[in-house]
Amino acid sequence: MASKELKQFTRDEVAQHNKQMILNPLGSRKSYHSPYFKESHKRFQKEVRKFVDEVVYPDALAREEDGKRPSLSVVQKMAIFPHNSRGYGDGLNAGAVIGLPPVMNFGAPALRDRVVSEVLSGKKFISLAISEAFAGSDVAGLKTTAKKTEDGKFWIINGTKKWITNGTFSDYFTVGCKTEDGLTVILVERGEGVETKSIKTSYSPTAGTAYITFENVKVPVENTLGPEGGGIFVILSNFNHERWVMCCSAARGQRSIVEECLKWVNQRKAFGKPLSSQAVIRSKLAEMIARAESVQSWLENVTYQMCNMSYKQQARSLAGQIALLKMFATRAAKTLPGTQYWWERYH
Repeated sequence: MASKELKQFTRDEVAQHNKQMILNPLGSRKSYHSPYFKESHKRFQKEVRKFVDEVVYPDALAREEDGKRPSLSVVQKMAIFPHNSRGYGDGLNAGAVIGLPPVMNFGAPALRDRVVSEVLSGKKFISLAISEAFAGSDVAGLKTTAKKTEDGKFWIINGTKKWITNGTFSDYFTVGCKTEDGLTVILVERGEGVETKSIKTSYSPTAGTAYITFENVKVPVENTLGPEGGGIFVILSNFNHERWVMCCSAARGQRSIVEECLKWVNQRKAFGKPLSSQAVIRSKLAEMIARAESVQSWLENVTYQMCNMSYKQQARSLAGQIALLKMFATRAAKTLPGTQYWWERYH
């Protein structure tokens, strides 16, 4: 009797159910529980997705076509900065995400209040200018120099930076420089002596990737971020935040990869049957889904720790965890035959 009362689901209903189960993190699914998320978070997630679909996505398509930076009208409508994909996503917020925190955490109050207000309102853009042609994560190898004028009131900056996201259209640059006392981070405003050239990349012109030249750029010493010679701490602390953002992007991107793979294995046939009917393919999909879920769980735990630690505590206690998570998250998806395009698009 009991078996007769069970509802019979169609194949399409089962497929839709499975899709929603896979594409949403466990704690945000209906009827599931989370130690971190409340019902208000789920409602917020729903509204953000609606906003992205109706406002952000149309502009993303248009900007990928013309190669310009995201429209100011989109930024002005945003209450948050969703990082939903590479390319347009990088153009929309990457520079602010990695270039603004040093200003917020180490800038003088007057400088911080002015720059943060301008950037978050969308009136101006900022980028992090650390990488050079022959130095990146090895910040001790930076060659861009900053020397003080005789009266000690200004920095004179000379050097080049490469692969700088948002650099082509940035108004501010958070720059790592070599000084007498070691490394120092300085906020540079676009002006005389600052030249940017676009670098063509394989994924998107909207990110505004740039080669930057600083030639005798005069900057007030008040624009110094953190102590003189203390740039290593400023830069490495910021790397933690930058890597965490990459982990968030990777966690979301993995689910997009899984979605496309699920579509593909049900469309593509081999020997008269869908690829999804083959055990080896199903095994690969299961591994991808399992790793995507584990990345999400690890990310939520690390994020909780970040929310309950000071900036200095994060730098001291979470650098290793965040670095390991980034390594794991960016290697957590496998590709199936014919799906390499999606890996390149989302990874």
